[in-house]
Amino acid sequence: SFHSDNIVIGIFMPVDAIAYFAIAAGLAKQASGLTEALSHLMTPRISSMSSRGLDVGDDIILASRVATLMIAPVAFTFLVRGESFIGLWMGEQYAERTGEIMRVMAFVLLIGAARSVITYSLTGLGLHKSLIPALTGEAVSNVLISIALIGPLGIFGVALGTLIPNLFVSLYSFPAILYRMTGIARKDIWVHAIAAPLLVALPFAGASWAVEVYWPARNLLVFFGQIMVLLPIVPLFAWLFLLSPSDKERVLAMVGRTAS
Repeated sequence: SFHSDNIVIGIFMPVDAIAYFAIAAGLAKQASGLTEALSHLMTPRISSMSSRGLDVGDDIILASRVATLMIAPVAFTFLVRGESFIGLWMGEQYAERTGEIMRVMAFVLLIGAARSVITYSLTGLGLHKSLIPALTGEAVSNVLISIALIGPLGIFGVALGTLIPNLFVSLYSFPAILYRMTGIARKDIWVHAIAAPLLVALPFAGASWAVEVYWPARNLLVFFGQIMVLLPIVPLFAWLFLLSPSDKERVLAMVGRTAS
């Protein structure tokens, strides 16, 4: 689904256009590894809970919420400061075209964290075959929309060809499959696993925008230093406004086990 984009660009545009797209897509793929690591843990956990007859709904929602919260700072940095980062890293000649692709990929990341948790949770339940029709439809739609949009919009149209079916699958198809297979309401995924953690991370996005406007980084060291200074905003606001008392107890217990 994702690697077909480079093929479409290579067929319909000059080959050097692939570089602008591949830089942004590669960064998005690397960033998704953050949530993939958490999602992989869900397969054995959900399988074990299911075999003991335990309800898995709360764990899937919590893991999806944490995954979205983990990826939010990266995605918001792509959205607000992607162009500056590319300019510092690759050179100004790549900044504008690659930066606009990074803004599209930011939305793929923001909604993809919960989707990843759902995927591996259904795998733990032995229900992964239920995902195949949606994934097949997404892959085909990605190619067709990319071909339709690459003429008028260039590589930005290819990025939209990735985003549009991804939005439909991540926000509708996968939550619908999860509801059909487990009874977890789609609203719980939309509200508690996606919208709530993104709202909590908005202050980080606002602070990042302010830094970008009033204190633009002159090199990568300063750029990453700025991110590290702003990053504690996310767990602070999550602790204050997102986590329930029971969630806080579980986090504190986990920290205690790790410390001991």
